[in-house]
Amino acid sequence: MIVFAKKTFTLTGKVNRWSEFDAGAAWASLAFQAEILALSTHGMGGFDDARAYEVAGLDKADYVAIAAIAVGKRGDTSALPPELAAKEIPTGRKPLQQIAFELSSKPDQKETSDDHSA
Repeated sequence: MIVFAKKTFTLTGKVNRWSEFDAGAAWASLAFQAEILALSTHGMGGFDDARAYEVAGLDKADYVAIAAIAVGKRGDTSALPPELAAKEIPTGRKPLQQIAFELSSKPDQKETSDDHSA
């Protein structure tokens, strides 16, 4: 399946600057529900977006194609050719401290105390 986000609100025609964020939240919910149903999901950024618009019958001026998603039952890794089976391991992740931080003061101020109540 392909995740699309509508660029404008249907009722007002105004730009929906949150549409891609909302589409991401929808994709996350789909992945969580798939896990509950013992299904696997795999999101992919590399797909033929021109073909996606064509197949979906959507206008690129009105929608943005964000990602492709495969959903299905996980197969037996032993049925894969060795070069593909070798890729079926979790990839390393950066430590949380490298990708998230807490702002304890206004961005233009330097922290001067240990008080993080700001």
